[in-house]
Amino acid sequence: MMYAIIPKPEKLSIFPGEIHLDSPIEISGDYEIQRILAHFSLTYPQFFKYASIKPPSPVFLNLRKDLRNEIGDEGYWIDITRKLVSIQAAGLAGLFYGMQTFRQLLPHKAKPEGYSISCLTIVDKPRFRWRGFMLDEARHFFGMQTVKKVLDWLAFFKVNRFHWHLTDYQGWRVEVSKYPRLTEVGGRRSGSQTRSFSTKFRGMDLTPHAGWYTQDQIREIIQYAAERYITVVPELDLPGHFSAALAAYPHLGCIKKAMDVPIEWGIFNDVACVGSRETRKFLHDVLDEFSDLFPGSYIHLGGDEVKTNHWRECPECRQVKEEYGLKNFSDLNPLIMNDLGSFLKSKGKTPIVWNEALCPTLDKEIVIMHWTPSPFSLLKTKRALVDGYHIIFQTFWESYFDYAHSFIPMKKVYRAKSLDQIPTKGWSRVLGVQGALWTEFVTDEERIQWNTFPRLAAKAEVGWSQSGNRKYVDFKDRWARLKGHVEGIGLSNPAPLEASDPSSYRRSMALLHDVIMDMQAEQKRWR
Repeated sequence: MMYAIIPKPEKLSIFPGEIHLDSPIEISGDYEIQRILAHFSLTYPQFFKYASIKPPSPVFLNLRKDLRNEIGDEGYWIDITRKLVSIQAAGLAGLFYGMQTFRQLLPHKAKPEGYSISCLTIVDKPRFRWRGFMLDEARHFFGMQTVKKVLDWLAFFKVNRFHWHLTDYQGWRVEVSKYPRLTEVGGRRSGSQTRSFSTKFRGMDLTPHAGWYTQDQIREIIQYAAERYITVVPELDLPGHFSAALAAYPHLGCIKKAMDVPIEWGIFNDVACVGSRETRKFLHDVLDEFSDLFPGSYIHLGGDEVKTNHWRECPECRQVKEEYGLKNFSDLNPLIMNDLGSFLKSKGKTPIVWNEALCPTLDKEIVIMHWTPSPFSLLKTKRALVDGYHIIFQTFWESYFDYAHSFIPMKKVYRAKSLDQIPTKGWSRVLGVQGALWTEFVTDEERIQWNTFPRLAAKAEVGWSQSGNRKYVDFKDRWARLKGHVEGIGLSNPAPLEASDPSSYRRSMALLHDVIMDMQAEQKRWR
């Protein structure tokens, strides 16, 4: 039997014979891995039963630190003989991923009569340490239960970073105790643009939109993610994308005039006043609370799509430009990134910025997340690897799941062309890859599923499986065969393969309608 496993394991060898396991399957292991055993017993009670440590159950999990050199902390080793299923790893994350693979070896529906599984060996480890997914909740707020479902989906495909975009022009979604108006004012808007980015085709829904997370809710989600070996990476987007904060505290900007949280999408002139000591204190205060609230090592600072119009007109920003001898007003962006990056490093955090902030003066300890679509910017980012920067690739053409499948088809995601021609000296500084879902036109959980899958499963395989071990046709076959498993984790509305892998003719016919006229047209057409 050929098993359907996503991401594809590095090595899978099948041998004569099989093991029969009674239902539900007893799983056990040493004391330090009880949390993993409890997780799978509670998540899949129809499949697994938490057994005592002694005597060993038919499925036994074992930590072996001596495997670290061979498979790392996230790798695992599964041996299935006629008598025993052994899952071994050097780290707890590896055991968790080994159990995810074992779950995919089983049928999608529980069988009262038990299960017969071929004798086999799987030796597996990830290609990259960063395998991420970004969810934008600034544009549309989904709430804790939906986020927990998203984390379940990520865990199933061994995605280990949840990049949480919590602030932007159109919303501030995280409580900051020192500045309550950030959510009281910045967490609400009076409506939302619909259909299209184009002024010609857009609509406007004047239904108020509001929502944010308390710090206790954030902690609950962080704990939920940690139980699935996922690190939450918050993003505080600045100095652009700052309108929601300025609606709450206008004095933080250069203009210092009252404003509403925008209801339109786009790139606006509103920026944080980087020349103001009061604004910099505000940003330090917010990052201080972020550092205490989010236990992970990384915090994303934004740094993208910064317009300099207000800085040019601002006496305080002009003064800072002159003090530092900056050539252009755009150089204020890496300047504030370095300042905030230093603050985060003092808190034991590693800062991340979007690749627009990359310049010779940017601190090399700041991680670069590449997104921009132009070949020139991609080449600049790849050269930065040789210069000593660490890079995460979230390249537009293969990562932006908010766009229709007809525009960014799954084949492009899986091909991962942005990873071609990485300089040899830079490969060790490629942290990994991630997919992204911006939510200007994503308003509910059903649409999250449609836009994200199966493209995120393809991205997960790019991040986990070596390029020489992957074939697109084989991936599509495995995805189709895992349909029941996918439905079993609550993914009931992924795009069908026919939509996610369109022909060239279908792409050309749908492009205008799906991207320019109506960003939701594709899903409506396939319903």
